[in-house]
Amino acid sequence: HNVREIDVAGRRGGEEFIIISSNTNQDNIRVIANKLLSEVRKNDFGLPEKVTISIGGTIGQHDDTELSIINKADQALYESKYCGKNTASFEFTKPR
Repeated sequence: HNVREIDVAGRRGGEEFIIISSNTNQDNIRVIANKLLSEVRKNDFGLPEKVTISIGGTIGQHDDTELSIINKADQALYESKYCGKNTASFEFTKPR
């Protein structure tokens, strides 16, 4: 409910999810990430312990492959986890 209708969201593995956003830019990715962080922070999900999320985002370039895009997003995700979770990090490379 918190991504655009043109985005595709799904489970990537255990506790990891992926959102594929087309026709977007760095600013839009930051807006989506901050919206997701905000929604998780304000919801207790009926659980006794606090739920946090770590987000990693990137934008694919013309020479990227599916694997290279996922690797860039994973690097950003690990940065968020390293920085204490409940945050978003991004791996943006300049277009060639």
